Amino acid sequence: MAGDAGKKNVLNFLERHGFSVQEICEVPGERRADLRATHNAEEYLVEVKSRIADEVYFSELYATGTAERKKFLGRTNAVSAQVRDGAEQLVTTPSTPEAFRLLALIAFGDDPETQASQFQATLYGTVDVLTPGEAGSAVATPCFFFSFSEFFRLRHIDAAMIMIPGASRLCLNSFGYCLPEMRESSLTKLYAENDGLIDPSSLEAKGEAFLADCNLDRRDEAALLRYVQEKYGLQHAFTFNPNKYTAAVLVPRR
Repeated sequence: MAGDAGKKNVLNFLERHGFSVQEICEVPGERRADLRATHNAEEYLVEVKSRIADEVYFSELYATGTAERKKFLGRTNAVSAQVRDGAEQLVTTPSTPEAFRLLALIAFGDDPETQASQFQATLYGTVDVLTPGEAGSAVATPCFFFSFSEFFRLRHIDAAMIMIPGASRLCLNSFGYCLPEMRESSLTKLYAENDGLIDPSSLEAKGEAFLADCNLDRRDEAALLRYVQEKYGLQHAFTFNPNKYTAAVLVPRR
């Protein structure tokens, strides 16, 4: 099962980097996170959620010999539902008051990079803001919190690990109740040392991201774009929400 494989991936990753990890026993009638990890005096509760391959796409391919699909790279309702379900399991798991609560979002299947993009966009409500570049080109800069952000709604979740085969990143919750402590944790330092840390405030300070840190209605894109333009002194800008198109042909073996 994808869930069991995802849990094993997270467990192996943490143990490989010096964490002690135990699976949390299920309790009938109660919801629990998957893993409890410790490192020195730190405690982490981890709930693992996985996305599997696109079964409809492959069913069409094997049935007809051809298939195509379009995937939105931004926020999706399916990922949002998974994040909220995982957050509930973390909240209902007994722990010490100082324990960090983490989601681990695992991408499986033929297109894990797209799944990882959907994970991150759903957590942060990101869109790309396009501004004029040199020689008539355009520069795409991620804008955090432009759309609805699960992190904004789930402030008791401290961070999320996003894992694809051969790579991993840690997304800090900018609205988390324990953000200062999470920034100083051994897990955050591990990711920072390996260029795998996503911290919107740090990216903004380096000029690599915009932050729509305002209380405007996320359904009012025009007002949000005006806010971003005024905040960063942008003359011309517009948002861009990319899709990824994939097509395949089944070629029989000779």
